[in-house]
Amino acid sequence: MVSKYQLQDKFVYLFVGRISEEKRISNIITAYKKVANANNRLLIVGDRPELSKLRKLTLELELKENVIFTGFIEWKNISSYYALGDVFFV
Repeated sequence: MVSKYQLQDKFVYLFVGRISEEKRISNIITAYKKVANANNRLLIVGDRPELSKLRKLTLELELKENVIFTGFIEWKNISSYYALGDVFFV
């Protein structure tokens, strides 16, 4: 399931939660731009209501290859995603 993201050899910055404005995920994406490279990824696990806005921001910052949006993940599968992370945003 998580293998589809091909993150085995990558350093992973991870956010898990509801995708909403008060979480300030746009700040995470903007800051990530400074460290983004071929050896790391920003994995954003969650859904709604700001998802389309954040996808647009990712395109504007030319981070399409570095930022992965998983969408909604069932709670029973969340531990697999936490296992991928090296740095966690809360």
